[in-house]
Parts: sequence; structure tokens; C-alpha cells
Amino acid sequence: MIPSSGANGARLRRAAVLFFLLAFAGCTLVYLAFAIHGRWVSKISDRSYGARDLSISRGTASVQADELVVTQSGEGGDSVISLSTDLRAADFSVVDWIAIDVPESAQVALLWHTDYEPTRVNRSTVRIVSGRLLPVAVSTDPHWIGKITGLALVVHGPLPEPLRVRGVIVKPADAVETMRDRIREWTALEPWTGTSINAVTGGADIQFLPLPLLLIAAVVIAGGALAWRARRGWRATAPSVAVAVGGLFLFAWFVLDARWAFNLSR
Repeated sequence: MIPSSGANGARLRRAAVLFFLLAFAGCTLVYLAFAIHGRWVSKISDRSYGARDLSISRGTASVQADELVVTQSGEGGDSVISLSTDLRAADFSVVDWIAIDVPESAQVALLWHTDYEPTRVNRSTVRIVSGRLLPVAVSTDPHWIGKITGLALVVHGPLPEPLRVRGVIVKPADAVETMRDRIREWTALEPWTGTSINAVTGGADIQFLPLPLLLIAAVVIAGGALAWRARRGWRATAPSVAVAVGGLFLFAWFVLDARWAFNLSR
């Protein structure tokens, strides 16, 4: 609770909360403006393909449980995993291959065929972070057009350990789905390690919008707005504004600490 007195104190508290909520919403909208590559609103659902829908065109692999395990690359050092699809390119904007133990030194690419250019093999680079593949935004590619008749994943380079591919998800990635993905990342279970007492923050290993960054940005912007408004006519002293901003900081800290405790209890 932010200590202050009288009507000015109550107004300062209300303004601090309002500015924080507006800043949080504004930062989220700015993120979405950069993150969404297709439609902001879509009625199309994700299309998911599991390990048993995949086939190995180059290399040696077998299906084990719910994973396609690639144990050896093919001729030329390429491992090629493919599947047939029937997708309208206009409905989908992101392709997300679910794989682990991808060598950091490997060169990885997404390939696709379309009925619009049936003889052309289209290609887009896939980034690797911590042995996993980042989603590929394809809607901005001029060759993501017509009907997508096939997808493939190419991994070029030696495989020090088996590459495990669980499938691929093709997403419309609209605003609602994008925020759902971010919330799932924030609330994902972070496994316990020997250093967790000092380093556990909660959430997925890879987060495209870290919750601490979003909260800090909202606190800074709200604090700046509160200080500016106080200078423009409110009867608020600098210490009272500092206390209000400190209250917002403590609230953000509480949210992150609550997430840490939830992760720890799990």
C-alpha cells in the first residue's frame, strides 16, 4: 500500500495504478505490432502434425514413442524430414518445428512446395537457440502463396547426438493466439537444477517476451507519466511520487515472486 494522506494521496494512488495498467497494455500492443505477421484476428485453428506424420527423405531415423529420432545424417551431411500438407498459405503465418538436441553448429532451413509454383523449392532459414528451433514467420515471404502442398526441415551438419523431432505446428498466429503462447511460456514449468535457488525465474527456456522485461517497462513508463503529471499541476511532492513508483515496483516484484513460488511448488 502506498502511504499518503488526503485527496491528493488517493488521487496519486489511483493514477499510479491507472498509468501502470495503461503502460502494460501499451507495451503489449507494441510487442504485438512487431510480433504478428499475419491477421490480428483469425478464425483458423492451428494445424499440428506429429512424429508419425513425418518421413525421413535423407538420413536414418525411427519413430520412438511420440518422436522421430534421427540418428545419422544422409549423403552430403543433410538430414531431411518432410510431410505432405494441404494448407491455404493466406490462413497461416508461422511454421513451428518442435525439435530438441539440434546441434548449434548445424545449418537448418524450412522448405516448402506450393501449387502456385509446383517446381520451385522455397527456403527459409531456421534459427537455433539452446538446441531448439525458433518459429519461422513465413507470411512475409513472397513465395508463401497459394496452397502449401508440402513442408520439410533440412538439417545440414553432423549429429553428435540423436536429433529428436516431435512434429510441426502451422499457426495463423493472430493476436489472441500470440498472447496465449506468451502466457504459456511465462507459466511453463522450469525444472529444478542445482542452481535453482539462485536462478529459477519460472517459465519456458525460450521466451519471446520475458515477463520481467514487460513489467519493468510498464513500471518505468508509468513512473515517468506519474512524475510528468505531478509537475503539471498536481500538489504532489517528489517523495510521494517516489513512494508511488516504489509501490508499483514492489507489485511487479510480487508478481514475479509469485510465479517463482508457483514454479517451485510444482
